[in-house]
Amino acid sequence: MEKFNLQSSNTGQSNEEPLESPLAEKAWQDVRSYFAEVPFAAPAAGFTLRWQERLAEQRLKKQQRQNWRMLALTGGLAIVLLIIFGVSTVSSFDAIKQQVFTMFFRFAYLLAYADAGVDLISSLLNSNLGRFTLPIWILLSLAAAMFSALWGVLYQRITNPRRIQL
Repeated sequence: MEKFNLQSSNTGQSNEEPLESPLAEKAWQDVRSYFAEVPFAAPAAGFTLRWQERLAEQRLKKQQRQNWRMLALTGGLAIVLLIIFGVSTVSSFDAIKQQVFTMFFRFAYLLAYADAGVDLISSLLNSNLGRFTLPIWILLSLAAAMFSALWGVLYQRITNPRRIQL
């Protein structure tokens, strides 16, 4: 290339003007052949391994930063909600009495409904216990097992959503 630059400067042509001489065409052919002969550069030994390790570290740090941000956000929101709740409940002690009374009243209703459900199930089982044969017991057990497994799978999917790895 130095030879080409020297020759072009001797002819009085600038490098900015297109050269249409056979010498320029020959020089471009030499450059093209040189690029065709030169092998592609390979990364240095261990580069990809170091890059993958650095990428994994960066992802881990990003995940940790995101976790800290979410913790700070939820903690801040919890503090704000506690302050709002504290101010609203302290402002009126009658409201506190009303809330406690309502909470105990609803809890009593929940216990009453649970007791009624247990009574209903026990009466159904006691009255029809002799009518259930072995195949019906097996089917009921299988249905209970399937519903339990379905509940477990759904609980696992809800609590541990699938994460997309890039």
